Amino acid sequence: MVQGSGLVHAGGNRATAIAVALTGASGIQYGLRLIECLVQAGSDVHVLMSRPAQIVMGMDTDLPVPSRAGDIEREFGERYGSAPGQLRAYGQQEWTSPLASGSGAPDAFVICPCTTGTLAAVAAGNSTNLIERAADVMLKEGRKLIVMPREMPFSVIHLENMLRLARAGAVIMPPNPAFYNHPETIEDLVDFVVARVLDQLGVGICLIRQDAEAGEPAEPYPWGTRVALVDFDQGSDGLLHVVARGDTEFDVISRHVNDDGLIVAEVRERVIEPANMADEALADLARKLEMILEYLDDERPFVERDLDNADWVCYRLMELLPLPPEARAELLESSSNNERIALLSNLQISVR
Repeated sequence: MVQGSGLVHAGGNRATAIAVALTGASGIQYGLRLIECLVQAGSDVHVLMSRPAQIVMGMDTDLPVPSRAGDIEREFGERYGSAPGQLRAYGQQEWTSPLASGSGAPDAFVICPCTTGTLAAVAAGNSTNLIERAADVMLKEGRKLIVMPREMPFSVIHLENMLRLARAGAVIMPPNPAFYNHPETIEDLVDFVVARVLDQLGVGICLIRQDAEAGEPAEPYPWGTRVALVDFDQGSDGLLHVVARGDTEFDVISRHVNDDGLIVAEVRERVIEPANMADEALADLARKLEMILEYLDDERPFVERDLDNADWVCYRLMELLPLPPEARAELLESSSNNERIALLSNLQISVR
């Protein structure tokens, strides 16, 4: 867990485009809630809905069941409060849809829930309808495809199809809710699963300004990093402890706060200048970091150490050292590893 930090949904210079397919497995609540969250987060959402999914929606929910793409677009748009043009729906034989072509592929595609029939078709490379074709496009273009098979038990055929898709690059996420967070409602169970999907689709972490971690929505600094949430659990102190793996850095261009308190930001990825300072400065910091890691080995078991990497060394020191908030903010705000190495060296770190 990173002290004094907060999560934001981080989009790029344009809205993130996410496609969601609803198929005829029970559990359509997961897909509907995912669509709602994506709309609230400012993503462009493309919706595909099979005929069996419409039947299941009538069985699993009390919601009105739209029958055509235009009805889906209107009903979902009104229900989830999408902006004009933000939510689009397509028919199963609408081959002129941008989802059917690699040149119009979205940033990610989630099949939620996914029937074992759809699972088999995608694993076999079939393209008999738009859901199958859109999934095939994601695999061939190397983009994020998340498949959420909802079946119990799985047969050997089901498992082999999942393995085949995983080897092709898809993320297999059976919608399995957890109970360590003590869910009190069905909505809590649904939200747990949807949160894990959102983790896969892009979350950013920003340092929160001093004295702004409680009460009103946090005031983050205007920069951060994209992260993948590796694990989370409720600690003995009652707080949610999050383990995250960092990715690319970004600057916040604009942001707003949703009604539910989620901070949604438009961001621009940074270009980090490589370090070219004298090897001695980096080597000295790396030596001190190695000593710190050895001391904290039982608590902080870093699996992959990269002490020759200036970026890795600087970030580990920023994470582990008890820095004043203003010093940490200055280090994080910099987009030059040369500046970071100089700032860290000036701290005169003493390790005994």
